[in-house]
Amino acid sequence: MAKLCFDYGHGGEDGGACYKGRKESNDVLRLGKAVAAEVRRCGITVNETRTSDDMISLVERSNFENRNVYDYFISFHRNAFAAEKAKGVETYTYLNPGVKSKELAKEIQ
Repeated sequence: MAKLCFDYGHGGEDGGACYKGRKESNDVLRLGKAVAAEVRRCGITVNETRTSDDMISLVERSNFENRNVYDYFISFHRNAFAAEKAKGVETYTYLNPGVKSKELAKEIQ
């Protein structure tokens, strides 16, 4: 069965992108935890870099991921732009993604 690492961007003093009083850090934490719960119902292991509104440095996030072997490392983020003018999603992979990463990015899109 797959093993995933979910990373919810920003946190703590770093609220990330803000729009109409909403902070990215809170939105991605709430969304990511809901996705993690759903994925776990399918029997998939999900570890999370943070589960509360705490600041986790990029080094700490990387170290967390490197302590285990994951099939995928998925980082949740949200842009701030007038919602009335922007639509859709963005999915990024490493500059030289593997086949599995490309396939997952296509499925997300």
